[in-house]
Amino acid sequence: MKEFLKTKYLITRIIASILILLTAGVFIYASLDPVDSFRLHYKYSDFFSERWQNDPDGQVISDEYIEIGPGESVRLYHKLPYSIPPEEAIAIYDPEMYIAIYANGTFLGEFAKGTDDVLGKEIGNTWFMINIPKFASGKFLTLEMTNPTSRSIRFYFNYAIFGQRNDLNNEIFIKNMSAILNGIIFIVVGIILVIFSFYLFKFKIESMELPAAYMSAVSIFSGIWLLMESNLPQFISSSVSARYSMAVFLFMIIPIFLLLFFLEYINCGKKVTLFLLCTYLFVMSVSVFLYVTGISHISVSFVGFLIYLYAMILTLLVLQIRELILTKDMYIFASIIGTLFFIIVSGYSVIRYRMVYIEGNSKYFRLGYSVFLMTITLTVLFKSFHEIRGEMTLRRLKELAYVDTVTGGNSLAYLNEKFTEIDKEKRGEYWLLYMNLVGFKAVNEIIGWENGNVLLKELYQQNQTTLVDGEAQAALGQSSFAMLIKSDKKANEVRRKCSQLREGLEKVLRDNFKSLSVRVEFSACPISAGDENFKAILDLARIAYRNSAASYDIASDCWMYTETCKDKLRVEKTMENRLEKALTNKEMELFLQPKVDPHTGKVTGAESLVRWRRNDGTILRPVYFIPVFERNRMIARVDLFMFRETCLFIKKWIDEGNEPFRISVNISKYSILNPENFESYEKIIREIQPPIQWIEFEITESMAYNNEDDIAEIIDRIHDLGATVSMDDFGSSYSNLVAIQRLQFDTVKIDRGIFTHGFPDNEKSFQMVSALMRMFTTIGIFVVAEGIESENQVQVLKKLGCHSIQGYYYSKPLDVESFKEYFISTNGVEDIGKRA
Repeated sequence: MKEFLKTKYLITRIIASILILLTAGVFIYASLDPVDSFRLHYKYSDFFSERWQNDPDGQVISDEYIEIGPGESVRLYHKLPYSIPPEEAIAIYDPEMYIAIYANGTFLGEFAKGTDDVLGKEIGNTWFMINIPKFASGKFLTLEMTNPTSRSIRFYFNYAIFGQRNDLNNEIFIKNMSAILNGIIFIVVGIILVIFSFYLFKFKIESMELPAAYMSAVSIFSGIWLLMESNLPQFISSSVSARYSMAVFLFMIIPIFLLLFFLEYINCGKKVTLFLLCTYLFVMSVSVFLYVTGISHISVSFVGFLIYLYAMILTLLVLQIRELILTKDMYIFASIIGTLFFIIVSGYSVIRYRMVYIEGNSKYFRLGYSVFLMTITLTVLFKSFHEIRGEMTLRRLKELAYVDTVTGGNSLAYLNEKFTEIDKEKRGEYWLLYMNLVGFKAVNEIIGWENGNVLLKELYQQNQTTLVDGEAQAALGQSSFAMLIKSDKKANEVRRKCSQLREGLEKVLRDNFKSLSVRVEFSACPISAGDENFKAILDLARIAYRNSAASYDIASDCWMYTETCKDKLRVEKTMENRLEKALTNKEMELFLQPKVDPHTGKVTGAESLVRWRRNDGTILRPVYFIPVFERNRMIARVDLFMFRETCLFIKKWIDEGNEPFRISVNISKYSILNPENFESYEKIIREIQPPIQWIEFEITESMAYNNEDDIAEIIDRIHDLGATVSMDDFGSSYSNLVAIQRLQFDTVKIDRGIFTHGFPDNEKSFQMVSALMRMFTTIGIFVVAEGIESENQVQVLKKLGCHSIQGYYYSKPLDVESFKEYFISTNGVEDIGKRA
């Protein structure tokens, strides 16, 4: 239905345009046959006379006007001075009746004779002017007036003036000053609306594009029409017909644009508005056709035009009121006030006009129309200004959002916008390429953060040179980039682009940082693999990165997304959806991996680990679900659950009279770096009141390294609670001994990776571990070796002074019951159950 209405609107606009052009041609042709030929000249004179009498011997009439009944004829007399200068003339304003002028019985001229054939006589204001010859000096000037109409006409004396032509011109100009000013104002406002329309179309603000364009046409045409009404054309043209033709033409086409405006401006009653427009076009085309064929003059249908226009304005008022009720739009309320004022004033003017011809009828009509038009025009101006300002503000915000602060290039928001601009039919031609600089944190440590940012900026600019038309790039922060590139389904262009980007990185390093060696890796995904959500496609490209399910291309060092990745993603999504249920049903289970003192062989601690025991009894290892929850930050909920379980376990363990031991709990960065989350930990401690001195918070080395100031504050809060803090996975990434010095860690857990490179047989590996042991024990930090699996490693660590060992050599992670059994057998204590 909407498409059908749009088609009808388009057809109606086309028909309206054709009729406007044809009508313009008719009126231009009509104006080529002038009725009166005179040109007003500007010459100064200060002589005026307006003394009228009922008869030559009578008294001067003191009234402002004389009323002439239907079919009645009246004579007025005026005694001319004895000396009449050249260029003396009499001017009469649109008398609406036949007037003959005599000088002492000699016929000088006449007004309104045969003007029924003048196109446009039925509308507008016209001044007629006739010269007074010198022989009339000292004689009586006689006006013989006949009222041919069926109503009374008031002839106002101040609209029959005579004097020097230039004085008459000035008087006429002054009398029409309001119409001139109105006309100029509306033309200026219309031009402003044209400018606004340009920006509305430029910014694609569809709600105001066409309304502003149509209203600009209405305002400009109305301004020209008011200038025609002001009689200004008689100052610049010798053709009264030109003014008549233009006035009628504008009068007939302005309603078309006004209806087109309301068709686009109000949402309610579009069918009614369209019907009004089609009806008006039909009436107008029939009237013009009858005039062109000579069947009927336009003046015959003029009254019908007025009636129709009045009914049209009334209907538009009703539609606006309905729109206001439904939308509560105050802009509509303003246009309603203007429309109502116009209806009241024009109705009053018509009533006066039909009762008696009174001076000022057209003035009242102009006033009502001017208020109506100005109200709607200003409403459209303000609304357009509001929309344009809002769009410009949005664009400025977008510009800020589209700029990456480090590289000065495009941000992810910009790349998202470019993605939406790709036609659906062409999305099969694009891939999303993810580019990551491996180990860039270490680069920043070497050359400094400022120089690191310079490197990223240079690299971004170098990457830009590899892109072709239609491709785009964005800096993602943290030394990674994303690009929309064109490539075939086999990703040949993706591979070539990876090679170009790697060569570009090498060039940047050669030119600016010769001592650096930076490795780059890629992953890519066809954008057709996902839906229309750009973020989802970017996630697919990132998921492919170092993903065993992806297709790895060794030449380009790029992981290509495959459907297997999507299957893996689907499994991960299922995990996300099941997490809430798993926590509620306690499918997440506490496991403990013992930490053993190598000198005594007894359990002195344990690490709290999570396992997911599914409904079928099988256990899902953390390697399958922890990375998933870390990506979507749901890991914070798992951490909090496990902390509660750990607190409950250690409290129960000690309450049963068992030998206490320190139990460490893993805390992710999403948990510990969020103040609100950490408050949840404090709340659990206040609720359960565990022996907090036996709980240790494990913080990964990379977390401490990247968030040193925040972690320092968190460590202080943990110590205030009475717990201890351990640095987990020391040596797994970019160990910073300065961080060890600055942050008050109680324990350091050396990562298993250090012990997998030939320790203790490898001399370098042995010396490094030996140095670490001496350093940590010297500064009073408790040392835990993780991932130990052989007797030889245990014996060497024992000699080096390692405090505790955790690894499969002693035990794998155990459920609570199995851990109890292990603890009993290892520490040589009596059955815990019997003791309880």
